[in-house]
Amino acid sequence: MNKKKIIIIITGLVLARLVVLVFTGQSHSVTPTSVRTPVIKINGATFELEIADTDATREAVLSNRQSLAQNAVMLFIFETIHTPSFWMKNMQFPLDIIWIAGDIVVGIDENLPAEGGNPLQIYTAPQPADKVLEINAGVAKSSGIKVGDPIVISY
Repeated sequence: MNKKKIIIIITGLVLARLVVLVFTGQSHSVTPTSVRTPVIKINGATFELEIADTDATREAVLSNRQSLAQNAVMLFIFETIHTPSFWMKNMQFPLDIIWIAGDIVVGIDENLPAEGGNPLQIYTAPQPADKVLEINAGVAKSSGIKVGDPIVISY
């Protein structure tokens, strides 16, 4: 066989294989065997994170939800350190709020009641913070989380 025929045959085989892959949905790409969920660690306790880091995601992430998984927390991340305030509008379950500056817990508000559509109370960080963690009510205490504890976030 001459060189030209060999190139034509190889090209034909490659094209045939591509057609099979496209029409059968098969591929040889590597897919991960597991997907990592971001976590936060505080005082030896590890929680799976849901993250709200834009105005749109921070607006009503837990409002109108029936619950938060037992080992899950909602982490609000702000671009700048400031003194954030939260309310419990349209909440269906009670929460603890953990205020964080950098990687240190700077305040904890525990057992905040769900207030529905007409919240009466506004909760404000005791000092400037750039992160706020919402966690099921009572979990901060049962996990031994306290002011001054460092946090570690792993993605």
